[in-house]
Amino acid sequence: MIKKLFPTLDAWLFIMSVVIALTACTPPRFPLQITDLSATPEPVVGQTVTLYIEIMSTKDEPNTTIEVYLPEAVKLMDGDLVWQGSLTANQPQAHEVSVCVLFEGDWRVEVESRSYQSENDSYGDLETIHFISTAITGRSVPGSKYHYTQDPNRISPSTPFPDEPPPDVCP
Repeated sequence: MIKKLFPTLDAWLFIMSVVIALTACTPPRFPLQITDLSATPEPVVGQTVTLYIEIMSTKDEPNTTIEVYLPEAVKLMDGDLVWQGSLTANQPQAHEVSVCVLFEGDWRVEVESRSYQSENDSYGDLETIHFISTAITGRSVPGSKYHYTQDPNRISPSTPFPDEPPPDVCP
């Protein structure tokens, strides 16, 4: 049967090499994934934005967390930055927080989801979303689609904070 499919040993070796190479190039995936990270409406300075997070696992996860890490320029308005609970296999779990951007700039929000198997054993997923905000416009850009562009006249890759804290611009 194999001789009919692969008339020569070279053809068989070539196909096996391709299969092995493709398998080796596929990164391992953990069962727990952040399946959605989005913000609505767009993050204009001084306006409340809902940050939506959805996680899912391909297996039951009895001890799972979601943690949201905000930069100093983004203020928590409502909700909890940490969620803890259990997941049922293939059932999405959503979590929302309301935030407000205080300053103009480009701000990275990080979200981490983690499943704890024991005290010293855990795995998870990390995603980012960038809030590019001014007093007039805002954009939320998922980390996978974000491309940093640096002004050649600026050395620092992060947005500097103003010398004076702003008046409370968030409602």
